[in-house]
Amino acid sequence: AHSGPTLKQVQIYHRHGDRSPVQTFENDRNKGLWENIGWGQLLRKGKDRAFRFGKWLRRYYTDKNPLLLGRSYNSKILKVRS
Repeated sequence: AHSGPTLKQVQIYHRHGDRSPVQTFENDRNKGLWENIGWGQLLRKGKDRAFRFGKWLRRYYTDKNPLLLGRSYNSKILKVRS
């Protein structure tokens, strides 16, 4: 007999942001910078934020419910979409 609720599924939607602009205005002095990076591209700050959030999620769900994720990656129980 089980004595409490069981976590079966977790869905997390996370907007990391920190992208270069998708467009600019006519006299933008930084226009060349964005053209070199690429319009609407994820910046290093956004990549770092997403990475740190992923590490936090991993610790949270491994410590709180180790059976949910397990200690190593298993593609049959964990699906990630970006």
